[in-house]
Amino acid sequence: MEIPCAVRLLGLSLFAWLALPVAFADGGAALDVSWRTPVFVGRQEGYHTYRIPSLLLTTSGTLLAFCEGRKNSGADNGDIDTLVKRSEDGGRTWGAARVVWSEGENTCGNPTAVLDRDTGRIWIFLCHNLAADDGPSIRAGKSAGTRTVWVTHSDDDGATWAPPRDMTREVKPAGMTWDATGPGIGIQLRRGPATGRLVIPAIGRDIISDDHGKTWRTDGPTPPGTSEAQIVELADGRLLRSGRPAPPAKENIRRFPLTVSSDQGKTWSPLRYPDELITPVCQGSLIRHCAEGKAQRGVLLFCHPGSETKRERLTVRASYDDGATWPGAWVLDPGIAAYSCLASLDGGDIGCLYECGKSKKSERIDFARFQIPERTHHEKADNHE
Repeated sequence: MEIPCAVRLLGLSLFAWLALPVAFADGGAALDVSWRTPVFVGRQEGYHTYRIPSLLLTTSGTLLAFCEGRKNSGADNGDIDTLVKRSEDGGRTWGAARVVWSEGENTCGNPTAVLDRDTGRIWIFLCHNLAADDGPSIRAGKSAGTRTVWVTHSDDDGATWAPPRDMTREVKPAGMTWDATGPGIGIQLRRGPATGRLVIPAIGRDIISDDHGKTWRTDGPTPPGTSEAQIVELADGRLLRSGRPAPPAKENIRRFPLTVSSDQGKTWSPLRYPDELITPVCQGSLIRHCAEGKAQRGVLLFCHPGSETKRERLTVRASYDDGATWPGAWVLDPGIAAYSCLASLDGGDIGCLYECGKSKKSERIDFARFQIPERTHHEKADNHE
């Protein structure tokens, strides 16, 4: 289903900054931004607000930008649809929004996408609740319904989507009230006995499939104290998971907690709070980036608001030692910014889909394409290479 474009973003000319060397320094290095393009703009294309970005590169090189289309307001509940836009030129231009899932006036959101490299199929996990049920009422068990977990897939690069399947019984722990998948992306394991496994991070556990999505189950649990989460596979096959601070941990810690699994997700280490990964309590994006022609160990990239108090100054941080330290830091957007999703692109580039605006975070969702600077001799020495 296509959503007609009332305005084709004015030809992108009023909003896109193509090939401009915009850079902001944080830690002494400049970020090489190729271009920034608005993808979802509030009060355009039939929706009041767009939030919760997810970015995925398909096997054919198509970029998919997912988000929640909030029909009537910016609230977290109400009439919310899951949408996708496609780009076939690396993020310079984007097609019209397509509906992945709409269920009347109810809430269909929290997109978390993963690519099965073996089949080319794109999976996306989603959450659903009745329009009148908000987070506090669901958490308190006072809502009319509950939060449910669904999955759908596409075999044509996101052009069409299968009817969503309710996976709540299989993947949501009994007695759990509020739930959230991701948001952002999942991963497919490349190493160890579970090679090929699809992994979707969710609150308190991971949702996994070892048969290319025919069946799904849970793994974990993960340590208490996180909510919205992302996950990467480390060079030695261990898993590293980040999360938004949440009870029973104190949210005023203002640092993203990390935890590591040495058995591919069955058990996890106690939470660790790196000093560099500050947060105003917000979602963050975590990926392993391997540039073409570079060592396949790659670099971990973490994107988050670089403030302890406000969702602003969107910062990309780099770790060259599988998350032990984070010496690289560059500001992608110095203004108001919140949720984000990173993706490795061709030519060593990186893409970021993120919420931003002039006066509030939910004015639009932009796509930025950039490269991180080469490591300095100082950084290499600090990491004993």
